[in-house]
Amino acid sequence: MSKPQEIPPGVAKGTLRDNLEVVCFAVLLIMFYKTFVGQQFTIPSPSMRNTLQIGDHVLVNKFLFAAPQWRWEERLFPMRRPARGDIVIFRYPGNREEDWVKRCVALPGEVVFCRHGQLWVGGQRRSFGPEHHSGPLPKPHHDPLCWVRGDRDDFAPITVPPGSYWVMGDNRDYSIDSRFFGPVPLSALRGQPFLRYAPFRRVGFMP
Repeated sequence: MSKPQEIPPGVAKGTLRDNLEVVCFAVLLIMFYKTFVGQQFTIPSPSMRNTLQIGDHVLVNKFLFAAPQWRWEERLFPMRRPARGDIVIFRYPGNREEDWVKRCVALPGEVVFCRHGQLWVGGQRRSFGPEHHSGPLPKPHHDPLCWVRGDRDDFAPITVPPGSYWVMGDNRDYSIDSRFFGPVPLSALRGQPFLRYAPFRRVGFMP
C-alpha cells in the first residue's frame, strides 16, 4: 500500500481562505470590467423608442470610442470614431454624473438642420426619428430652452464643431438632445450598447 502524498508546508490553505481568494478575484475582475471594458446601463426614458424601451438593460462597450495610447491597443481592441447612425452612451452636458443614450446623427464638420420636423444632414434628408412611427406623437408639456436658433422641429443650419457629434433620440418628440444642449464632444462619449440582457423577451445583440 503506497504512502499518501505529502502536501508541502503552506499549500493547504483551508476552505475559508480558498473562498475568500475566489471572491476577491471576482471583485477585482468586476471592477476592472466596469472601469476599462464595459458597464451596465438601464434605459430611463422613451426617447429611443422603438429601438430601446424604458427598462431595457444593456451592456456598453467602453473600448470602442476610446483614444488609443499605444499601437498595440489599436491592434488588440476594435477602437474607432463614432459613425452616423451609432447609438451612443455619453455624459449629459448638464450633469456629468448622468449617462444618457441617443443616436449619433451628424459627424464633425457636417451641417444639420430641421425643416418642418424633417431632419437634414449634409444636404440629405435622414430618416432617424418620428418617420419610424405611424401618426403624430404628442409634444411634451414643458420644453426646455432650445440651444438651436428656432424651435426643435424647425431650426437653422448648424455646423457640428470639430471633435463633436450631434445626437438625437429616435423618438424625437420625447427626446431632450443636441437641439437643447448642443453637440457632444468625443471626450464625453462613454461607449456603445452592444447587448440587451433584460427583459428576457428582448434579450439579444444590438443591431
